[in-house]
Amino acid sequence: QIDLQLFREHLAPALGITHRFVGSEPFCPLTCAYNQRMHDILHDPKRSGPVIEVVELARVEKNGAAISASRVRKLYSERNWPAISALVPAGTLAYLQRHAAPSS
Repeated sequence: QIDLQLFREHLAPALGITHRFVGSEPFCPLTCAYNQRMHDILHDPKRSGPVIEVVELARVEKNGAAISASRVRKLYSERNWPAISALVPAGTLAYLQRHAAPSS
């Protein structure tokens, strides 16, 4: 909570920030709760500092399922390039393949 208060009271005013964009979180209850807390703290007009509009963007989906960075990381650790290619843009796939350490 303190990070959100510091953001609202100090960082946002100093940088002229009026909106904070976050991604939706359908998989992790902790991150989902943090996003809700962010809405509560940053948008409450009774709190100190300017109101910050929190804009929550829906996670990108593939075949009706939200894409999870955790899932991509797991597939990356397995070097499962076909599965990764179905989830990420071509440029991201190329980057991951270029920087992949050889499998042991």
